[in-house]
Amino acid sequence: MKRLHLPLETARQVFAAGSEKLVVVSGGEPLEYPYFFELLSGLQHETKKVRIATGGHKDLAVYLESFKGLINFDGISLGTDVISARSPHMVVHSKMWRKNVVTLNENNISYSLTLTILDDQDHFSDLLEKTKIWGARPQFIYLRVAAKYFTSEVKRSLEHFYPTASVIVDELS
Repeated sequence: MKRLHLPLETARQVFAAGSEKLVVVSGGEPLEYPYFFELLSGLQHETKKVRIATGGHKDLAVYLESFKGLINFDGISLGTDVISARSPHMVVHSKMWRKNVVTLNENNISYSLTLTILDDQDHFSDLLEKTKIWGARPQFIYLRVAAKYFTSEVKRSLEHFYPTASVIVDELS
């Protein structure tokens, strides 16, 4: 399937125009953006912090030096959709995701986990177990959850699994 990509100059203008203190480069998968490195080098001159949001199915070790070279690099936001039992490529993506967690831990790269619960909670416990067993040590957890599934128990279970991580909840209607 052919993807449409934002022209590099347009992406630069979008980042420059905002007054936010943090730019999150996301996408689809930002590591598949054909101008990814050009965009990052352009962001070097920004005073904003830069965080890369990735699904975690691309080898992050390949990009580490580029990330570390960014003066304003603030870390990685690592999604969990690719390791969900719902993902048709879960087995293949899970291996890379685990490798990326090890790489981030070994290189002391700050990262967060994004967990999404939109239609049921069955896979939530499974995702938590996987991420914990695989050694994830996130700085914070970004929980995107359908309002009808959010309970204080959901947040408590996250705080139990990751006692040193902040939990940010985004209730979706």
